[in-house]
Amino acid sequence: MRTGDIDWKFPVLGFTPDGDIWGFPDQEALTVCGPKTLKDNMQADMELVDAAGLSWRVLSVRRTGAADTFLRRLMFLGQRLWRIEQELEVLPAVGLPETLERVCKGMDAYPGYWCVDEEDSDELRALQSKVRAVTSFAGVHEVLGLDWFAGY
Repeated sequence: MRTGDIDWKFPVLGFTPDGDIWGFPDQEALTVCGPKTLKDNMQADMELVDAAGLSWRVLSVRRTGAADTFLRRLMFLGQRLWRIEQELEVLPAVGLPETLERVCKGMDAYPGYWCVDEEDSDELRALQSKVRAVTSFAGVHEVLGLDWFAGY
């Protein structure tokens, strides 16, 4: 199954095997990346969870062409952007509570991404409380402002 075969419910959350959390607000974000993503195979084994709780594992990523425009290249400091397609494996659906706990676990793995002072556990716990209080998958994006792979 490929990215284009799925009727995604956006936003989509991405969980890499190292515990990092990514966000894809739309189809464009899901299917565009920077050169480092491809070179380092950063999406390998990433789990994608859409706003309906449906889940897939990224088996491979294939570059399908350039995604650049002049303005985009300026925004990303001259870095080339690529349009991609992921080969996916269907996984069991996941619920919101399970997903929120996974997000919080990812925040524990990379506290410096979420806090000014990564040693400030109170700041991290306060943000995790906000995450646990959301009532939809989209709420995670609203609270955390997740990054996607265009800059990498």
